[in-house]
Amino acid sequence: MKLLRLLFALLSSRVSALIRPLGLCLLICVFFVSAAAADKPLLTPDQREAWKKSLAAYDYVTIARAYADYMIDYGRDTYGPKHSPLFVTGIDRKTGKRISPPFAHVKRKPFMPGWERDRELRGSDRNYGNADPLDQLTLLRIMHRLSRMTGEKRYAEEADKTAAWWMANTQTKIGLYPWGSHTYWNLDKDSGGGTFEFNHVWPYWNLNPSALQKYAMGLWDHYVADKKTGNFNRHANSNEHGPSGGMEFPWPGSAMIATWVQAYQYKPDPEYLRAIDTILNRWESLRDGNGHLAPCSSYPQWAWYVGYSLAANRLDDYAKLINAKDPKLADKMREYGHKCDAAYLNVADDMLNIKGFGPVSSYLRATGKFNPDRLDMIGGPWQDRKDYAGFALMMYERMKRNNSPKLQKRFRKAVLDSAEVYMSINPEVQWSVWGENTANAIWLMLAAHELTGNTAYLHRADHFARLGVDMFIDDTSPLPKFTSQDNFYEVESVTAPSSDVWILATLEVQERMMKVGEAERHTVRIATEAGVWDCTKLTKPVASVSLGYGKGGERTLFLSRVEKGFATDRGLIIDDLDLIVSDHVNSIPTLEQVKPYNGAYRRKFSGKHREPSTAEYGGFKDVLNRADLTLVNHGKQQAKVMVTAIYHDSWDDREIKEYTHKVAPGERVIVEFIAPEKRFIRRIDLHSTIVGGIKLERFAFEMTPRSKLNPLAVETVDSLEKAEAE
Repeated sequence: MKLLRLLFALLSSRVSALIRPLGLCLLICVFFVSAAAADKPLLTPDQREAWKKSLAAYDYVTIARAYADYMIDYGRDTYGPKHSPLFVTGIDRKTGKRISPPFAHVKRKPFMPGWERDRELRGSDRNYGNADPLDQLTLLRIMHRLSRMTGEKRYAEEADKTAAWWMANTQTKIGLYPWGSHTYWNLDKDSGGGTFEFNHVWPYWNLNPSALQKYAMGLWDHYVADKKTGNFNRHANSNEHGPSGGMEFPWPGSAMIATWVQAYQYKPDPEYLRAIDTILNRWESLRDGNGHLAPCSSYPQWAWYVGYSLAANRLDDYAKLINAKDPKLADKMREYGHKCDAAYLNVADDMLNIKGFGPVSSYLRATGKFNPDRLDMIGGPWQDRKDYAGFALMMYERMKRNNSPKLQKRFRKAVLDSAEVYMSINPEVQWSVWGENTANAIWLMLAAHELTGNTAYLHRADHFARLGVDMFIDDTSPLPKFTSQDNFYEVESVTAPSSDVWILATLEVQERMMKVGEAERHTVRIATEAGVWDCTKLTKPVASVSLGYGKGGERTLFLSRVEKGFATDRGLIIDDLDLIVSDHVNSIPTLEQVKPYNGAYRRKFSGKHREPSTAEYGGFKDVLNRADLTLVNHGKQQAKVMVTAIYHDSWDDREIKEYTHKVAPGERVIVEFIAPEKRFIRRIDLHSTIVGGIKLERFAFEMTPRSKLNPLAVETVDSLEKAEAE
């Protein structure tokens, strides 16, 4: 029956142009699900080879369908005395069975330069292979997205079936649900309860408005400790009254307010308006004379702008829904974000040195400063839960909702500066890469494309989407890996989206790609002779180029520009020519392959905030070590040429080397840059005093394995260990 259904879907698909190997994929999906029922390998050797071909096509819709089909048919609750349409949060990718403790433990490596940190995956943050639709929102959204893209209603219907059953069957006596961080629905016992943290807005209340009313009042009665002051705690008990205070964080608070607005649409109870106003007043009481807001009363010394931004975006969106009936309250909701924006903008120049040390969202309220030695406050391009892209996207969303000229200008620069970093820096695949970080990188590229119209960002988004397939999907199963180095499927979501969110981002890439012409959808690949690009042979303008190097030209050096592509007239005119240069991931290693470089991985959370890292880089990534640029003066006047190289260290820009030379008419010069020790070239800028006269005719480059640029010397490790001991 399932086979017939899938074959019918193949014949009736409305997006055959989008899904090139769809027929192959659907047959493969049948293989997966039929084999999973038996306790044996999911695929036969022939089936595995077929699935490999499908993955090699990088068809994001096909991959998403395989994931959704598997979960619909074999990822549901078949445990305990009562089965349900709920989805399981953790599955063994080799057997198709539900995972169970003990789980492998992964480490954040590197947490920051010279330091590592245990992955904060505490037992209380995991679902243990049970069910939690609030943590699984991404899966439900993927299914709805597939219905829209393929025309197959069954995906959305299956998602709604899960959401509807949850709301009808798991609501506790006080109106709350055993969902969110720290609790779940126990599939073996058909029950749930305990401490929860309401961080995400539930979008399916239309399926059960009466449940919404109970939940909305349950939040007000049992999540908020003091209805006069608005004091609440992000943690509360889902099945019995027992709220506390002092942790009035913006992310659960904004989720509460969004819920009350939703409830008010169905039942205009003034108590909901009172609840919204009370929480807003509580937050306002935590703001100092300079407008800097404390995240909660328990941390009065800090300002955490990224959390405020998340709440502000929600409040702005839901203010629209309540504006007609209570415009004053709607304005108050918008005012929250505008005040937070204004306070941050006053310190933004000290916080948004993106290329120098990364974006900073946390600072001391009293001084408006941060400790530059606290690198854990800053993060890194690919650091879990504190990546540059995640914060850049927050700023981009504020740009959509706040028309302040100052904000628009400052945040636009910060977003594009962040995007430029990702145009250069690929994931550090030596360490575990997380799906959320990959999704953020993709969405940042799409945001930069919207801001500039530069198709190179679409190309880069597609590049990260392909890397996502390479890192998180293999020939074992259609289920995405928990991380690039952990071979099991698990949904884990605290304040961030779940680990499968990168699949949702790939679907966005596919849709965006279809809006541009076929010739523009991918970067122009150019074969080079011994790493030399003859720029005079570029026959038409292009958004980006991938220069082939190495054996058979299989590896590529990606070149792009910030706001323009490459135009040529027998060479690249160098007037304000910026060359953004990317490193290259040459292989995706397994956990076993990286252990010799990373050291031991603990199976238990150490509880340490950070500790010294003595990791050495493996050769899984190539970086640009040398570049030679041949410049020719085709004009009739002498020109002054300025060439600047920027050197990077995988986190931030570190040094700049400038070259200035006077070039006579007809003269040819070669500008050479060699990266210093422990650095590589990330960007090259060119400028000439004579417009249109100087052209870049040849670009020669030399890539070297990242392993040759080990960032830690023995004396550095010693000093780090001493600091940790102190």
